[in-house]
Amino acid sequence: ARIQALGSAIVSTGDRVDARGRVPILIEVSERKQRSIGVGGYYSTTDGPGGEFFWQHRNLFGRGETLRLEAEAGREFTSGGYNNFDTYNWRAGFDFLKPGIYGPRVDWTVSGEVLQEDTNPYFRRGGVFETGLSYRYSEQLTLTAGISYDYAHIEDAYGDGDFSTLSAPLTATYDSRNSVIDATSGIYAWLLAEPQYAINTSSPFFTGDAELRLYHALDEDARFVLAARGRVGSILAADIEEIPAHRRFYAGGGGSVRGYEYLGIGPRLEGYGPTGGLSRVEGSLEARIKVTDTIGIVPFVDAGYVAENTIFTGNEEFRWAAGLGLRYYTAVGPIRLDVAIPINPDNGDPNYALYFGIGQSF
Repeated sequence: ARIQALGSAIVSTGDRVDARGRVPILIEVSERKQRSIGVGGYYSTTDGPGGEFFWQHRNLFGRGETLRLEAEAGREFTSGGYNNFDTYNWRAGFDFLKPGIYGPRVDWTVSGEVLQEDTNPYFRRGGVFETGLSYRYSEQLTLTAGISYDYAHIEDAYGDGDFSTLSAPLTATYDSRNSVIDATSGIYAWLLAEPQYAINTSSPFFTGDAELRLYHALDEDARFVLAARGRVGSILAADIEEIPAHRRFYAGGGGSVRGYEYLGIGPRLEGYGPTGGLSRVEGSLEARIKVTDTIGIVPFVDAGYVAENTIFTGNEEFRWAAGLGLRYYTAVGPIRLDVAIPINPDNGDPNYALYFGIGQSF
């Protein structure tokens, strides 16, 4: 039933046993359409507009293999002219999954992408290739191990150059949510341990990152739901200049601390802007209240902290934001509109930010 190529699986038993005491079992399956396409879009006053497209095949070689091709492009309004290719953020990539590569619980994954990011902290153009195995220990717990190669041309506060990084990411994911798009109960936990080696600087370093999300309904109909999210991470055994800019920690913007400049929270260099850091702490608290069956409001508070070195070192402050969201509940999930205001903004942060999308913020 986990294989995406199958649309349904019906299991029925016979009405009598055979001479050896065995009960016959009939499993009837139906196949889904093999190919699908999808489009999506987003908009925020700080991150700008963007769109995405994907094409997916659910049974590529006849044994449940899936192949997904996807592309995404967007840009910030504050970027230069629209005819300047370097001001766009874009990516194009693929994901391949071979189920049951070693028993029914072990899958093989291969992924790759080429991309360009034009953010305030850095400019990046490059590509990533990764392969690994995924083991479903239980219905809720999944363990993965992989090998990754990352090449990037970086321009940031410390100069510009080319970086090649080898890493071996190890992750554990626990997910007991009753819905991915609009959870009202359950826990989502994610843990990363990633030894890395920067080839260009001959620098080994280690990244640890963890996230926890909690959901609790205060009534039987789940019209009042409390949702909380926390994340903490740190990079060990290297100086900040030795870490490629896109592998440092950042906070701010949609999906992080709403109301602040995208990736703008944390250390800054005078005359340049955010540099990222070697550690990060951030979190969110939401009260999701359904006013009617289709309309809801969501008051929320976000907070984030990024330090140049280890956690809680240096002169950085926790940045706080508060806001109010509007939800319109549909069959495909809630349509989300959030307005966030920074409580203690830094120089250059916006006075407010507007976010629009499909699904809850986390």
